[in-house]
Amino acid sequence: MLNNPYAGLVVFIATPRRVFVMGLLLIPAGMWLQSKKLALHPEATADWPVIDLRQRHVRRTALVVTILTAINVVIILLAGYGSLHAMETPGLLRAGVPHDDGAAVQVLAGRSTRRRGV
Repeated sequence: MLNNPYAGLVVFIATPRRVFVMGLLLIPAGMWLQSKKLALHPEATADWPVIDLRQRHVRRTALVVTILTAINVVIILLAGYGSLHAMETPGLLRAGVPHDDGAAVQVLAGRSTRRRGV
């Protein structure tokens, strides 16, 4: 499916990060839309929700959000480490690469073998 070695970087690293950033950008967009709604309809309430940690379901929700945020941070850190490791792996270049004297260098399992161009 992914013949190009760099296609995996786009599919597994760049695309999820873009989706994550787009999700974060939805927060200020929603705030802006809410302020526009309140400007058009001033009779609508603009009160903040009350977070009462004495209620059991509120504490549980806060705990779940905190745990999921921590898991998200760990996933992003592991993805960053994995991408760094993938970029530093010498086996990333598997196709023939033109060399300065016209020969092609093939990188196979960390060894380079040279063959003359035809």
